[in-house]
Amino acid sequence: MKTTLLLAPLALSLLALAPAACGDDDDDNPSTTAGTGGRAGSSTTGGTGGSPTAGTGGSPTAGTGGAAGSNTTACGAVLPAAYDGTNFATNAAAEIAVVAQLKALSDRMKSSEDNNTPATAAELTTLFDGGTPTLRSVTTAYFAGKLAGGADTLFGEFEEAATANAAAPGTWVPANPPAPGSEGGKLSTWIFNERGVDLRQVTEKGLYGAALYNHALALTKGTVTAATVDKLVAIFGARPALPGDSAAEAGDNADRFAAQYAERRSPKDATTKAPVSGPYFEIKKALIAAQADAVKGAGCEADLAAQLTTFRQQWERSNYATVIYYMNDAATKLASTDPAQQAAGLHSYGEAIGFVSGFKGVAADGRTITDVQIDALLAKLKAPDAGPVESYLFYTDAAVHSAALGEVIADVTTIYGFSNAEVESFKAAY
Repeated sequence: MKTTLLLAPLALSLLALAPAACGDDDDDNPSTTAGTGGRAGSSTTGGTGGSPTAGTGGSPTAGTGGAAGSNTTACGAVLPAAYDGTNFATNAAAEIAVVAQLKALSDRMKSSEDNNTPATAAELTTLFDGGTPTLRSVTTAYFAGKLAGGADTLFGEFEEAATANAAAPGTWVPANPPAPGSEGGKLSTWIFNERGVDLRQVTEKGLYGAALYNHALALTKGTVTAATVDKLVAIFGARPALPGDSAAEAGDNADRFAAQYAERRSPKDATTKAPVSGPYFEIKKALIAAQADAVKGAGCEADLAAQLTTFRQQWERSNYATVIYYMNDAATKLASTDPAQQAAGLHSYGEAIGFVSGFKGVAADGRTITDVQIDALLAKLKAPDAGPVESYLFYTDAAVHSAALGEVIADVTTIYGFSNAEVESFKAAY
């Protein structure tokens, strides 16, 4: 089976892929490290570069709403102590439905892995096209074309690999080159195509950018009201509580999808678990301020636009900070002599492919990374759109090819201007 999958240049050796991640960043095994409220002494009024402007008033102690410091935005809108979710369920009903549909799609693919009940391409396409609005309707044309429409799409390949596994459960391993007639199968707990691509992870993580971020960007380009800000909270994968606390969150207040990964890239104090820095807390402050600006209305247009820019930029930065996490995690595990660790390394690599490729095709004026840079990263990861896809090489010949994982870390660092300290922090799950 041919795979037509979906990354920007520099160099870093495998030896420079420093500390192994602490904690587990896998979506199937959420982090349980606690975090809490806002950030001490910071104004909720953010700049476009991500770092907020220092507050001049109020208590220097962090509050639960993330609004410590100045108690108004730049245009004089009063900042509440926490996000107001009074009308959230009504205002964000469509976005809540989209997120639920993404969960249903991922869950069906996961049941194929967990229960050996192969999902068909038709089933997955029905989930992609189901609901109101549909997941497809908010997805970029580029990524929708990768998912559905034929045997060589991700859904088609998933059916083939899941069916092959059902015939011979757990016997597939990557080979160089792939065995003639191989359709892939299950390695450890994950289903891969014959070329070593974790199909569920590329689908789900790619949709964080191609569907969720893509829809959020469209919302910010229209007239933004308080109801719109509720929609942004929902499509980000969060709820009005914006807890930023994996240990405390539960049920409807839990962060999911893009919000959960932004939280994992946001350090907390090791003792108090209070937030220290990071994209999740910058996004939280921006959303609280955007809601306040939208409620005040006239005179707050410029500050509202700045908050929305911060929201988008920090979301994108957290997405590619997570690529750094998975490149480091994959390099560490693929270098192991333990087959279970090697399988987990190829799984982490697949997550990164999804996070990298999901932003391709998103409106160019709404992101930092370009399609050319994404294509370059994908080429280094041996998963270029035009093929050949040779992801299996990172498993079968890790010693030869793993240096590329470090090169991708260096490239992403350059594209986003991450500091060395930030890069090191991104290698952990908080």
